Amino acid sequence: GLGLSIVYQIVKDHGGSINVRSIEGKGTTVNLEFPPINYLTLTRMREKLNQKTS
Repeated sequence: GLGLSIVYQIVKDHGGSINVRSIEGKGTTVNLEFPPINYLTLTRMREKLNQKTS
């Protein structure tokens, strides 16, 4: 229901994708893929997080 639509929006906002594969009688596999981030982006994200928690 609502959970998958929320996950979809988060993944989409981060430029990722969702792949769902079902095999009858065996189950379902859900893969979430996100693009890699570079070191500079990661550093900026950490700085913003540290500013919010200070």
